[in-house]
Amino acid sequence: YEPSNPEINKSLGEAYHRMGRLKDAVIWYNKAQDLYKDANDTRSQRDVLERMVQLDPEDVGLRIRLAERYVKDGKEDDALGIFRYAANHFEDEGRFDDFAKVAERVVFLDASDHVMRQKIVQNAMDRQDYKRALRHLQVLFKWDDKNQETLRTLAFVFRQMSNTEKAAQVYNHLAKVMWDDGQQQQAMRVWEQVLEIDPQDSQARQMVEYDRKRRAAEIKQEEAALRARGLEDSGSMPGLTPQTGNLGVRDSTDSAKPVEVEFLDDDLGDLLDGFRSSSHAPVP
Repeated sequence: YEPSNPEINKSLGEAYHRMGRLKDAVIWYNKAQDLYKDANDTRSQRDVLERMVQLDPEDVGLRIRLAERYVKDGKEDDALGIFRYAANHFEDEGRFDDFAKVAERVVFLDASDHVMRQKIVQNAMDRQDYKRALRHLQVLFKWDDKNQETLRTLAFVFRQMSNTEKAAQVYNHLAKVMWDDGQQQQAMRVWEQVLEIDPQDSQARQMVEYDRKRRAAEIKQEEAALRARGLEDSGSMPGLTPQTGNLGVRDSTDSAKPVEVEFLDDDLGDLLDGFRSSSHAPVP
């Protein structure tokens, strides 16, 4: 027996395999693949690793070793399948440190796997590893700069890293996305968050002021409508004229005048028109 001879170790593994002693077979196969690796015989090492995985498919660590061999041999598609399997396995078992390591391998080999990248971000956020989260959030932002969850998380990370300027920029962008998506109330709440970060932010101040004027104008319109309705109700009693209070036929020339609604500022109408005509940002 020559312990440094990989062929002999491989043959012993095959012998135990035929006898059904699978654990012993894996032990000798493992010795053989280590020797093939030291001899830089990558093809033989890969062949032995594949046999080992067939014998013990539940050994995730063994699968990962095979995936790393595939990467070095340029078989990236085969490696990706194994890494994705391992990442899902670790996630299901709650082994989040192991998950993070394998998930990084997945997105390294396939940068378009945004679902896995989002999981990495969540993993990093759970551990308050904001630098790692930021690295992947920037990729997600480039992929889809209108994803509200990505924008919220990105702004939060910038705040945690004390980069309030960039946090305000991201919140402003998020608010524009919401506005364009018809979520005006939610957008206003985001602009209010911007003012909490930077009370001097011109865009947020302009939008919050616009919203205050808009709501005030709506209140005046509602009050005017209520007054007009009250006038109509008081003049609708049968046979009672609003002028004399006497029974008789109402004068046909006596009609209620339309109530004019006044805006708080003369330019509010122009401001509203500007918002309706804007295709990108609600900034007047």
